[in-house]
Amino acid sequence: MSSKHTPEPWSIKAFESGSFYIVAGTDPDHLDSMVVACLSVNEAQKHQAEELRANARLLVNAPKMYEALKEIQKIQKDQAMFSPSGKSVSLSIATKVLEEIDNPKD
Repeated sequence: MSSKHTPEPWSIKAFESGSFYIVAGTDPDHLDSMVVACLSVNEAQKHQAEELRANARLLVNAPKMYEALKEIQKIQKDQAMFSPSGKSVSLSIATKVLEEIDNPKD
């Protein structure tokens, strides 16, 4: 199973307006860079700038979190073979999240 998302690296490009772009590519200012997501606020929402910045950090790290889940899944599958019950809560969680990412229902 492989993900179809835009490969890393992703970075955050912040603007004075309070908007953030999540950009894929080694140089966020390069014309070949791809905007993965745009987060923005209007004047009335400026007080939410820190929350928006936190959301941008979460999004920019999504590919790393995806890879971490895949690694957890692999480790837990290997360990489940040696477990008396063969069950692992973390394996179930990682598998469920990866399934939702790799096979969306929308």
